[in-house]
Amino acid sequence: MLEIKIAIIDDHTLIREGLKNVFKNNLDPVFSIVGEFENGEDFLSFMKNGSACDVAIMDLHMPGRGGLVTLQLMTQLGLGIRSVVLSMGINEYVQEVLIKNQVFAFLPKESAAAEINKAVVAAYYGDMYFNETFTQELYVSLKSQRKAGLNLTLQEIKILELVVLGKSNKEISELLFISPHTVKTHRERALKKTNTHNVMELYKYAIDNGIIQSPV
Repeated sequence: MLEIKIAIIDDHTLIREGLKNVFKNNLDPVFSIVGEFENGEDFLSFMKNGSACDVAIMDLHMPGRGGLVTLQLMTQLGLGIRSVVLSMGINEYVQEVLIKNQVFAFLPKESAAAEINKAVVAAYYGDMYFNETFTQELYVSLKSQRKAGLNLTLQEIKILELVVLGKSNKEISELLFISPHTVKTHRERALKKTNTHNVMELYKYAIDNGIIQSPV
């Protein structure tokens, strides 16, 4: 009997409990919940310990490290996990990131249990699952549109997070154990890729695109 190991990443307890109820009575395949997490950072720490997971079900908007950055880091770390995103809505930037980072399904949070089950099974087998919110035509269209500014490296993401927190190049270099010159180079590349020109623009970009959580 097929067993699909699932991780649930969402900061709302009710959502996590609801998803566990969706999966607990399924017999073919069997859905095994290997962990539930309030943010992406906790999930990545779990995976770095060598834990097994086939499919990650994730919200995009969470305090701390949100789903968008978590998906990018999962790809860069080579975890090989298929992802299903449950969220309220996505913009054009997010659509592009989903396609590039092993997201095999996007569903609204109000999706029926049967549809969530189908999406998880499809993701497990490496198939895309589409509903009317995120259609196959949109996927094909977006896949051909590679825009500048979306290929942030792991180091650039770390530096971006620290820049918008007000850290200086010297402080960042000490935190990441790299030289101030290297920080400056990565910072300039991140500004160029995000098409921003100063810290305030970078802060707005990071909020708008889910790289950091809005404090409000």
